[in-house]
Amino acid sequence: MRRVVVKKTVKMVQACRLRLKPSAPFNFVATAFKPSHYQSAIVFFENGKLYQTLRIGRSLFGIVLSDSGNDVNHPEVTLAVYARPGAKISQQDKDEIVAEITFRYNLGADISDFNRSFKADKALSGPIKRLRGMRPSCAYSLYEFLMITTMLQNTVVKRSIAMTEALLNDFGTRVSFAGKEICAVWEPKAIEKTTEEHLRELRIGYRAKIVKRISQAFAEGEVDEPGLRRMDKEDAKKSLLSIYGVGPQSVWYLLFEYFHFYDALDHISPWEGKILSMLLFGNKLNPPEETVDFLNAEYGPWRALAVHYLLEDVFWQRKEKTIPWLEEEIRN
Repeated sequence: MRRVVVKKTVKMVQACRLRLKPSAPFNFVATAFKPSHYQSAIVFFENGKLYQTLRIGRSLFGIVLSDSGNDVNHPEVTLAVYARPGAKISQQDKDEIVAEITFRYNLGADISDFNRSFKADKALSGPIKRLRGMRPSCAYSLYEFLMITTMLQNTVVKRSIAMTEALLNDFGTRVSFAGKEICAVWEPKAIEKTTEEHLRELRIGYRAKIVKRISQAFAEGEVDEPGLRRMDKEDAKKSLLSIYGVGPQSVWYLLFEYFHFYDALDHISPWEGKILSMLLFGNKLNPPEETVDFLNAEYGPWRALAVHYLLEDVFWQRKEKTIPWLEEEIRN
């Protein structure tokens, strides 16, 4: 069996604290933490605080986000930035960190019309009341997000976690700050320099080829992430589908969760289809394509956000009580 060498931990100290003013309404906890997502060693949420790493250029930072406003209608977020001892953070670094966090957590979004339009909707009234101000968000860079979604392909969550941790042990960076220890995803060039055979030794199967090809594309500058962020939905979709390993199903997750297009819903997976069918129609039998048609008709330009509220709400409820029909789907 191949021996994994755990790398030395990089210890960081607080370098600055910044205040961010999201648009209202804004639900910090529901935006920062998604109970429907699997938990990894990359992002850590505890006691109302979110811990993650962030790469700006060649620099790696530790980030802690917390809710300092405690009011959905008058939100404020504290951003604590950690760096290697002695490292100096320039104003440009601060500006880029703020811009990146603002984009990833969708802090400038205006979803007030969504709340007004569907606050009395049969399916959405409860989720909106409980999660009002929640936004789609993504803690990762585009490259990191693609690495995570590749590990999620065609397998169970336990296996996804094992494969992600195997890659992190070999290529990631362990970082300690604010009393927590988490892992930072490797840079694309680290994978570019290794072989597909070596990746297969980590027991990630056919994903080795995908990880290698995506990493090469990013390392060689073939993917223009800032440019993608400026595109409309159709152009972004076309560009994303040109990336090796991104298919018709995963592109919708990217368009909604990462690029925040609230109408990015032309497809739902069979697993999600059963959950949505249960929530909308009281049974798991409605075909996914018919559920998509219903969502398009009912929620129009807000259809993907509507799905997000429905799914996250039931998973938040699961944290408080057992939902037998949902547990059955999760086990499967």
